[in-house]
Amino acid sequence: MTDKTILVTIMLANNESRVVQPIEALGAAIKAKNPKTLFHTDAVQGFGKVPFDVEKARVDLASVTAHKLYGPKGIGALWVRASRGCASIRSSMRRPRARHAVRHAAVPLIAGFRQGGELAREEMAEESAR
Repeated sequence: MTDKTILVTIMLANNESRVVQPIEALGAAIKAKNPKTLFHTDAVQGFGKVPFDVEKARVDLASVTAHKLYGPKGIGALWVRASRGCASIRSSMRRPRARHAVRHAAVPLIAGFRQGGELAREEMAEESAR
């Protein structure tokens, strides 16, 4: 990583090796080197299973998916820190066609994602220990 690095992405937890990255320490190191560098974590495997706090980890973007935490296949989320700007991501979500699709086609998936998240939160201590 240099002072010109724009983005660093790190997997929170690996499903094959079972390694959980020290995401808070890595976030601190990234921001110490260059506060402007965007920090993304692929939290798909660890979200809902191991404690993860975007504030403590200084994450700017985090990817998650519902089917890894008792939700339906076919829906995920990209969390974006509001203060980082990320205008190109936001502008693509503001298009009328995208809003229309979210309002109608994805409502059952969104509800399932929420329910899966609640189940994962209830079982996180047990899953984290495992």
